[in-house]
Amino acid sequence: MARKRARVAGEAAVVTKAAQEAREALARMEERHNRRARRNAAILRLMAGEALRRFEVTGLDLAHVDLAGERLNVLRKGQQERKWLPIARETAAALAAWIEGRLSGVAVWQIVHALGAAAGLGTVRPHGLRHTGITHALDLSGGDIVAVQEFSGHSDMKTLKIYDDNRLNRRSGITRLVGASF
Repeated sequence: MARKRARVAGEAAVVTKAAQEAREALARMEERHNRRARRNAAILRLMAGEALRRFEVTGLDLAHVDLAGERLNVLRKGQQERKWLPIARETAAALAAWIEGRLSGVAVWQIVHALGAAAGLGTVRPHGLRHTGITHALDLSGGDIVAVQEFSGHSDMKTLKIYDDNRLNRRSGITRLVGASF
């Protein structure tokens, strides 16, 4: 648990920079007009912009996409039935620009990894993009954990509290306060 928490803390520490770099990479991709760039932009929007998990992205078929209604029918982690989730207009547009069926989990990992390397970001993992999206949602919502829990599909509030604590770097703030009081 401590090892996992340390990894999450390391990813969260650079989330603002990572979110900015992801937005810049996405903008560069959307300027291109080839099939691969459209596919890559759709994947990044689904993972970072909508905070979907890799298997949630690869589990999407054409029947699960309602572009006109700007929503996706997603099978969330631990659920037995799909749930319609609203998506951003920009995500719907990216999906409309690239509709090709579904990719394997390995293919998504390879795409995200290659995009990170090409952008000079080092190792970028699909779940790291999800962490970026969730932490960014916490930032934008002013730390509204309940809203972000619904957005991210986390069943356990404790998981989001880890994101929020890392985002605010609460431990070091409390450490300084306690240390200064002695």
